[in-house]
Amino acid sequence: GWVYQNQSLESIPETAKSFVYSITNLISNKKYIGFKLFYFARYQTTKGKRKRIFVESDWRDYWSSCVALKTDVLTLGTESFSREILYLAPNKAIGKYLEARLQMDLRVLENPEMYYNGIVNCRISKQHLKQLGGVK
Repeated sequence: GWVYQNQSLESIPETAKSFVYSITNLISNKKYIGFKLFYFARYQTTKGKRKRIFVESDWRDYWSSCVALKTDVLTLGTESFSREILYLAPNKAIGKYLEARLQMDLRVLENPEMYYNGIVNCRISKQHLKQLGGVK
């Protein structure tokens, strides 16, 4: 499962919509820094009206979008990895910003022997970051 602040995270914190995480290969100590939404937006039509609803994502069983990491998880088994939530974010934009900031700070692309990450991708407006002070 996921660990947040040294405790197992079993349910979604009330104010969180997304999170930034680290998955660590316990054998090689190689890491992956990523981002995940707790909820997906879906649309439902009721009585002719289209309404946006939010459903829980696959966050509990998620092992990143990184093919190399997922291959190692299949080969070595989930017990050879730890999954830690580093930041909880109140929305997608702040979560994506924190992911990119951490990836840059750690220089994940410059250290392929230490990180699985092969791309840093972001497009964030300063308007999206007004709530940044509320990040845990």
